[in-house]
Amino acid sequence: MKRNLFKKFFVVLLIMAFVLCPFMNSNITASAAEWDKPGYILTFHDEFNGNSLDLSKWNNCCVDVMSGPWIVGNDNFAYVPENVSVSGGCLRIRAEYNPITCRNSNGGISTVEYRSGSVHTRTKFQQTYGWWEARIKMPDFSTDRVVPGFWLMPASDRMVGEDGPGTGSTAEVDIMEHITNDPSYPNYVTSALHWGGYGANYKGTLIGFSRVENTSDWHVYALDWSPGKLDIYVDGVKTHTYTGEGIPFGDEIAVLSMAMHTTQGPGFECEMLVDYIRVYEKDPNAPTPTPIPPVQEQDAVYNQDHANISYHGDWATGSNPSAYLGDYCSTNTRDSYYTINFTGKSLKTYGQKDSWCGLADIFIDDEYMYTIDTYSPTVEYDQLLFDTGELEYGNHTVKVVVLGRRNPYAEECYINADKFEIEGGVTIYNNDDSSFIQYSRSWSYGVNENSYNGDYTSTNVRNSYYTINFTGTRLRAYAQKDSWCGMADIYVDNEYQQTIDTYSPTVEPNQLLYDTGELEYGNHTVRLVVLRQKNPAADEYYINSDWFEVFR
Repeated sequence: MKRNLFKKFFVVLLIMAFVLCPFMNSNITASAAEWDKPGYILTFHDEFNGNSLDLSKWNNCCVDVMSGPWIVGNDNFAYVPENVSVSGGCLRIRAEYNPITCRNSNGGISTVEYRSGSVHTRTKFQQTYGWWEARIKMPDFSTDRVVPGFWLMPASDRMVGEDGPGTGSTAEVDIMEHITNDPSYPNYVTSALHWGGYGANYKGTLIGFSRVENTSDWHVYALDWSPGKLDIYVDGVKTHTYTGEGIPFGDEIAVLSMAMHTTQGPGFECEMLVDYIRVYEKDPNAPTPTPIPPVQEQDAVYNQDHANISYHGDWATGSNPSAYLGDYCSTNTRDSYYTINFTGKSLKTYGQKDSWCGLADIFIDDEYMYTIDTYSPTVEYDQLLFDTGELEYGNHTVKVVVLGRRNPYAEECYINADKFEIEGGVTIYNNDDSSFIQYSRSWSYGVNENSYNGDYTSTNVRNSYYTINFTGTRLRAYAQKDSWCGMADIYVDNEYQQTIDTYSPTVEPNQLLYDTGELEYGNHTVRLVVLRQKNPAADEYYINSDWFEVFR
C-alpha cells in the first residue's frame, strides 16, 4: 500500500506489513456487531450486504488513480478491479499469482506477477475528524508476506508541510497494517502517520504496535481523530494516543487495500475480508456525558489474616463464632508483635477484651504513641483496642508490641487481634459485587473456604474479560494462584498496561495479581482480558477473580 518514495523511510514497518485471511469459501457470512456511539452521528457506512461493490460509495482501484489496473512504483503486483468483490456479507480483496501488464506510477507500462485489490472513497466521501472504524479479517499469519491495510489519505489538499512549514492540511494515517509471516510480530498490527508529501519534505512516524490475539480472527480497528490528536483502538480498547507533529486537519478519504511482498509464485492466493466500515462525526448537540459518580466512601475492613498484616513471635490462631469472620489471633509472649501496612488516614483495631488480657505498646510509622490496656472484667467481643486518630492521608505502618504485662486486676497478659478498619483510604470489594465489577462472556462462580468471603469467579475462555469502574488513586487485585492458572492483559483507562502471569507451582490463595500503580485521583476503569496463554510450566489457562483493594 505504501509508495516507493516513502518505503525507504519505513522499510522496517513494511517488513512488518500485514495481510489477509486465507482463501475463504463463498458462503461465509460475517455478522457485524452493533456499534453504539453516543454523542456521534453516522456519516458514512457500508455493510457490504449486496452482491457487488457499491460504486456510489467506492472507487475500485488504487488510491492514485480513478479507474483500471495500476502498479505502484517498482512493486511486483498490480491493483486490479477484478480482484475486488462483495459476497456473503463481506467485501473481499483477493491477492493472487496472476501476471498482468498494465500502467505504473512511473509513467510507463510494465509486467508484474501478482494481483490484488484496493477501494477508496475519493470524490464520494471525505471528512475531517471523527471516528473511523472497520471490522476486518486478515489472512492466516502463515500466509507469505501480504499487507492488509485500513488507512486514510488526503481528499485533495496538499499534506502538512509538503511545501514547507505552515503549508498543507492532510496526511496519510495508517489506522491498521499487518505483515503476515513476520516472525517478530505474530500478534501485532501497526499504526503510523506520514506527512510532508512523498518527496524531499517527507516525514513519518510509527504511532505504535497494538497487540491482537490471532490476527486472522475478526477484529474491529478504529481511529478517533480530533484536533491535534489521534487515538487508535482495537476491539474497543484504546491502544495508542498520538499528539505529535503531522496530524492532519483537512478532509481525508477512506482506503481498504492489500499490498503484496510475496515470492511464492504460481498457486498463491488469499483473501482479506471486511465486514463493514463506519464513519461518524461528533454530534454538536450531544449532551455532556455525566461523570461516573464516585463510590461511597467507607471503611475498609481487614480480617486478622489479611496479607498486609505480618505476625512475629509466638502467635496462635483461634476460632470463636463471636469473632469477626469467626477467627482471631492471640499471644501472651513478651515482645511478640504484629505490623499492619495500610493507605488511608486512620486505623482502628478491634478484638476481644476480658480478664485474661494485658498491655501492649502502639507504634505509628516507627514512633511510639501510647500503651493500651485490653483488660475487661467481663468478656466483651468486637471492642475497640486502639485508634491511631487522624493521620495525613498516605501509606502508614502500625506496630503492636506485646509487653507481657497486665494491670493488677487481670489474670493474664494476652493480646488479641481480630478486625481492622481503615478510614478514608482503602475499600475492599468482593468478586461478586455487581456495583463494582462487570463480567463479560464466560465466567463461573465458585466456592472456596480459602477465598475472601469464601467465594471466587474464574474462567479459561479466551477473550472473556471483566471491567471495574472505581474512584480513587490505585487498584490492587487479589486471587488464588496455582498450576492451573494462565495469563491475562490488563488495561487501565482503555490503555494497555501489562500482561500478567498468574501461575504458581503450589496453591497460593489471596495473592496479588496486579497493581495499577499510582493514578491521578478520579474515576478510572480497569479491564482484564483472558488470553488463554500460559507459561510452559502451567497445566491450564484459568484466571481467578477474588477481591480488590481501591485506594482513595
